Amino acid sequence: MRIFTLIFCVTFLFSITSCSKDNCIDDILGTYAGTESCQFIVFNISITLSSSGSNDILISVPGSTAMTGSLDSSCNIITIQNQSVTSGSTNQIANGFLNINNDNMTGTITWSTGAVCDYNLNR
Repeated sequence: MRIFTLIFCVTFLFSITSCSKDNCIDDILGTYAGTESCQFIVFNISITLSSSGSNDILISVPGSTAMTGSLDSSCNIITIQNQSVTSGSTNQIANGFLNINNDNMTGTITWSTGAVCDYNLNR
């Protein structure tokens, strides 16, 4: 009986943790629109977040190849590390983060061209 109780408790806790993580991933997915500010030049931009498995988030910007970011356990921060992105004929490496707070996304991405861009978007 003790083994059954232990197995039940462990399974129950695992299912709560798994469901909680899955649910918060679903809460952040979608398209965000706003601004990208790079060295005093401001662009209107949209970014779509979709799930690409486990805690990886696919980050898509129209006109560019998608990059993958790693989502933290609280579903608030997407970390982007050494992601190759092609826009037109330009290939760049992206590093940075995106913070998500309810329907708002802010963050900074540093590009291998030397540009540092700040993002401020809403869903």
